[in-house]
Amino acid sequence: ERDYPADEVKAMKIRVARLLEAQSEIEPAADLLTQAGAWDELGRLICAHAGDWMGSSRVAPLRQWLDALPESVRAADPWLLFWHGSVQRLFDPPAARQPLTQAYQQFMVQENAAGAYLAWAAIVESFSAPWHTFTEIGPWLVELERLLQRFPQFPSPDIEARVLSTGVTLLTAAPHASQLRHWIARAEALLLDPPSLQCIGPLAWLVVMNTVWRGDGI
Repeated sequence: ERDYPADEVKAMKIRVARLLEAQSEIEPAADLLTQAGAWDELGRLICAHAGDWMGSSRVAPLRQWLDALPESVRAADPWLLFWHGSVQRLFDPPAARQPLTQAYQQFMVQENAAGAYLAWAAIVESFSAPWHTFTEIGPWLVELERLLQRFPQFPSPDIEARVLSTGVTLLTAAPHASQLRHWIARAEALLLDPPSLQCIGPLAWLVVMNTVWRGDGI
């Protein structure tokens, strides 16, 4: 590397990282981009693969890469803010609300319905501990009405299921929330003819938890 200018070394590492990514070698690719300080490329790679890594519970490397990004890079991209907050929520839910709120606000400005609904759901789930009160979570239930007015149709069945699944949090944090009755009825209806396999788990969990918390249901 000493024989090449720094910018050429960086460009070579980016090319190698892209080859690794093409071969599904995501972790070595991300590590190489981190070494190169290729933050835009690393951010792109994170956004492309974070969902899979969160789903496979390989959160530690993802957290490391997100933390490696300069704050200015994260703050400029609502999806990076969303993933950063989503990972933080697993370790420190109150701290996660700041990046998730920033992500939500940017998604709303960008008219990105999918991002806004996902960020909203993650924020609400950060109130999952039973000592949180309706006063704390209440403003986000009001915000949901604004979100539904802006985007009356859910972008996908999976995103609708994601929003409905936050009802589990409401059962503990805001058990008298007006949305719950409708959400549980909607979850039960969707389970009769689920739009996708991915929807079944979160919808069934809401229905089961409602039964556990309320006995015969609402």
